[in-house]
Amino acid sequence: MSVSHSTIAFIGATGGCANTCLIHALRDGNSCIALARTPDKLRRQLEEQGVPESLIASRLTIVQGNATQVEDIKKTLVDCSGKLVDTIVSGLGGSPILHFDWCHPLQIASLDNPAVCETAAATLINALTALYHDQPALKATKPALVFVSTTGISRGPEDVPFWIRFLYHQVLTIPHVDKRKMEDRFRGDNHVFRAVTAIRPTLLAGTVNVDDALGLDRVRAGTESRPALGYNIKRADVGHWMYANTIRPGHAKTRWEGQSWDSWDQGLGRIEASDGHWHWLLAAIAVSAFAASLAVFLFGRDSSFAIFHVEHPEQLKKSYTWCDSADGHVVDEIHDGKIFPRCPADGRLLQHDPIIPASAVDLDHAIAAAAAAQKSWSQTTLGQRKQVLRTLLRFVIAHQDKIATASSLDSGKTLIDASFGEVLVTVEKLQWTLRHGDAALAPSRRPTNLLMCYKSNTVYYEPLGVVAACVSWNYPFHNLISPVISAIFAGNAIVVKPSEQTAWSSLYFTRIIKAALQACGHSPDLLQTVICLPDVADHLTCHPTIKHITFIGSRPVAHKVAASAAKSLTALTVELGGKDPVIVLDDPTTVADISNVASILLRGVFQASGQNCIGLERVIALPGVHDKLLSLVLPTIKSLTVGNVLRDDDVAAAATTTTPDVGAMISSRTFAHLESLINSAVQAGAILHCGGSRYHHPKYPHGTYFAPTLVSNVTPDMEIAHTELFAPIFLLMRADTVDHAIRIANSTSSSTDFALGASVFGHHQADVDKCVHAIKAGNVAVNDFGAFYACSMPFGGRDGSGYGRFGGHEGLRALCNLKSVSRDACSTFSLSSW
Repeated sequence: MSVSHSTIAFIGATGGCANTCLIHALRDGNSCIALARTPDKLRRQLEEQGVPESLIASRLTIVQGNATQVEDIKKTLVDCSGKLVDTIVSGLGGSPILHFDWCHPLQIASLDNPAVCETAAATLINALTALYHDQPALKATKPALVFVSTTGISRGPEDVPFWIRFLYHQVLTIPHVDKRKMEDRFRGDNHVFRAVTAIRPTLLAGTVNVDDALGLDRVRAGTESRPALGYNIKRADVGHWMYANTIRPGHAKTRWEGQSWDSWDQGLGRIEASDGHWHWLLAAIAVSAFAASLAVFLFGRDSSFAIFHVEHPEQLKKSYTWCDSADGHVVDEIHDGKIFPRCPADGRLLQHDPIIPASAVDLDHAIAAAAAAQKSWSQTTLGQRKQVLRTLLRFVIAHQDKIATASSLDSGKTLIDASFGEVLVTVEKLQWTLRHGDAALAPSRRPTNLLMCYKSNTVYYEPLGVVAACVSWNYPFHNLISPVISAIFAGNAIVVKPSEQTAWSSLYFTRIIKAALQACGHSPDLLQTVICLPDVADHLTCHPTIKHITFIGSRPVAHKVAASAAKSLTALTVELGGKDPVIVLDDPTTVADISNVASILLRGVFQASGQNCIGLERVIALPGVHDKLLSLVLPTIKSLTVGNVLRDDDVAAAATTTTPDVGAMISSRTFAHLESLINSAVQAGAILHCGGSRYHHPKYPHGTYFAPTLVSNVTPDMEIAHTELFAPIFLLMRADTVDHAIRIANSTSSSTDFALGASVFGHHQADVDKCVHAIKAGNVAVNDFGAFYACSMPFGGRDGSGYGRFGGHEGLRALCNLKSVSRDACSTFSLSSW
């Protein structure tokens, strides 16, 4: 929109973007009018940035006032001769406030004025409307509007540090909603402007929003030759770009890529740039090592990838017409041999037509197609496989909000849980495999003894062929894509059988992976996703073409899978449930830090509504911390909000209400059993402090919610203490000594014998070490929860929690044929030559 302007009005002129734009406008000889609550502050800013006092006096008129007052805005829009300004530049936004509220531990940020943008937009429109009413002739000279819009939280941030993606989402939720409301105001009332352009700072680098329905142009953050990390971009950079591309005529784009879009009578235009409004927050909490590794990813030499497009589900669009059951009751997920995908958060059906499960014949065809594709794939180089993973990585980052939303719709979890547990960990696995996968699969030399000193021993890691993965519903995206990443990088094809309870999102995620394969020139048949019922699943697990099975699920089903796999002697990795204990020691340092410990425990218990295989199911506290811990967590658990923000009206309400802390459970099938376990424990002497039963959500009567629950005085002899709950239930147990705590941690019954994960909180090193080594578990975190689920670490359980490992070098190598090769160390020296 490069139109010559002589008079420009600035609203929010002390903000970084608008302030920089104002400086350029003054230096280019434009007449400017700026609205400021504190004129002296604006003058001081301009003088500190080298704007001569004479230029300020001759070219700038400062109106003291507030952007939410119509009369103040009217004074800003009309120059001294009574004419309307040519252009209005708005850079308004609320100031962030970080805080921690025990009542809402997941809501860590707010704004000083959460509705400032929407209110100011309405005020600006009202002011122009009033001017046109009072002076109709002004309609002939309508101004153009350029404004800084949303932070782009739904636009797929590519360079936001993944370790804090869940925090980033939380921090930006409120300003995102406010600025989206501002956009809606300007979109609906753009008749008062000559043209409208929105600068949408997104903290992005690289291609973004490639599927935008409006087909609007984009701007990439950074220089043309080297995209910049978003949290290193300053607001001043956005101001430079704004002026050069939307106000100043004929200026070459020497710094930023992309172009503006003229929105004359076409609704709302958009330019996407990069804003540093939050760079201080992100820089403060980003891990420097992660930032460095991200830079390697963005700018590294081995950076080939393909760009592809996937049609996102219609259900992710606001215009989609939902198909709730006609008679008001919730349809079972499986009915008459068909699968009816349902959103656990409110009971709505996720699509109009049911999913028809695959038959055994369908499964045979899928396996045959995978086997055919694997023949050529097994001959690819690691570089070609990395290209596919890198292509997937960039897509996941760019479309993480759609992926998180699809996961939330299908599983009922909150968007924060989906961003953290689905997207973040998947991105980390992709990045780890890209950086370290080739080292894991590189041939390894093995030593020889004196007798065989003339030999050289090497182990090669070769593809197995077609492998399979039967995965659970609690992490629909990560559980599906994680085994795919490892399988295809190892040179295999893979058949995935997701849970029928998350079939809808699994088909969407499958399309993404297949499209990435095809975009890189490989057969999409390498991945086969089979939605089937249990009777057909048995045909998969005993199929002779399948060379390895990864199973994630329950122990009873694992017995059936193992028996079926044994028919073909198929290798099996089994990750089952747990009853993970956490021991809280009472040394002085831990007692002093108990509030932070409590915060981590709450996350470990209530993340994903407790439906987490490594969730903290038993909190075992020593005497010195038990009562303190109880007094800290009780009011928090009582105040945890339960719900869902996926409906449009919920999203709009997010500006004035807190984000739900706990989402829905996958179904209500376990509710009666959970209530029975709690009641039996109470009758045996346990204390129920809150919750304990199904939560009937007033807004979502068909949602499957269980009330956040706290039960204390639990003892090892109670059934609830050795039954996996998989629910938002905080069980507090008391231990007299460290040894007593260890005995309780290892006290699950012989019928379950859980031993997946555990945590220990303490600072007395001898006691901590004793717990670490004495607890029966496959994984232990010290002074944290779930930290052992790192991509570089082998993950898995023992005893009743499964066997085998995925993750790390061990997980990749488990999907390979380990071929031991012994050859002569020297071609001129061998036993046969003697």
